[in-house]
Amino acid sequence: MDHTPIKVMLVEDNADDAMLLRERLAAVHPSQFELAHVERLTEAVQHLREQAALRKAIRSWMDF
Repeated sequence: MDHTPIKVMLVEDNADDAMLLRERLAAVHPSQFELAHVERLTEAVQHLREQAALRKAIRSWMDF
């Protein structure tokens, strides 16, 4: 069975709502979810671009 956490991107400008969702996900299974929280859509897009660039760099490094 794969124990890789499910990555969740939460775009929520209310810190209390974000904390509530984080707590609910942790209650389901503490290590099942990896939550990335941003407040704005532009931040989410930037986060996803950075993750893609990081993955690309790792893949190119592993090709050596």
